[in-house]
Amino acid sequence: MSCIEDSFPTDISDLHLDLLDTATVNIEFSPYQTPPQIGSNRYLYVGSNEVFIISRTVLKLGSLTALQDSTFEIIDSRIELTLVDSVLEIQPSFVLSYFAMDSTIEFSESVINFDNDDWLDEIVFDGQLTSDSLFSQDTSGIYSVEFSVDTSIVMAWADTSADPQLLILESPDLNSEVLRFYSTESSSLEPALIVSYSDSVTVTVTIDSIEVDTLILDTLELVLEMSADVSIVEPPLFSGGGFDSTLIYFSNGAGMKA
Repeated sequence: MSCIEDSFPTDISDLHLDLLDTATVNIEFSPYQTPPQIGSNRYLYVGSNEVFIISRTVLKLGSLTALQDSTFEIIDSRIELTLVDSVLEIQPSFVLSYFAMDSTIEFSESVINFDNDDWLDEIVFDGQLTSDSLFSQDTSGIYSVEFSVDTSIVMAWADTSADPQLLILESPDLNSEVLRFYSTESSSLEPALIVSYSDSVTVTVTIDSIEVDTLILDTLELVLEMSADVSIVEPPLFSGGGFDSTLIYFSNGAGMKA
């Protein structure tokens, strides 16, 4: 019978109901005042521990049109990712694989997750970069991981006909620890392609008390930040300690993204 039809009125006032037991359950709800935006975490993650496994971290190169300027000569290039932690117990090696995101590939950091990233398993990488050293540390104690990129590769990425590049960051050595890196959502120290180049710069010099503008060849740096990034996390089993068994979870995205 359709629920839009009239119901049958029934008098049940003469029925007897035996109360067998009484149970009281307290339910506490913790609503978000502002819903979380998946894929917008200020950190990236690499590695695994006893609860979480970071299946892969994906980064997308930003615009490289600045490299199409023919007036300067590239000296060297590197991709740099900065760690959040200043104290490290281990110093693993890292691998950065890259491939072109052609018209058949749709990537969005707010959409991709553990349930829909299978297409990455079918990707044939165009190449791989390995970290130059385990870690480099600046004078303020900040650690970073650097990958040297050949000039020919950078210029191929910057070609006007080239497709955008996606990068996959992994570390085979991280089996019991998760490291954090600053992401594109961070207010500083975002992952970036850094290009050192030489170019002519106008400077003013004084010759016999006369100021003269002259051209000199100087070394400069161009910082090209990533346009998107996300760490994809394997959701832990309920029996594995990743969830509190005394709570009920209402979310189809719990644990799937960083």
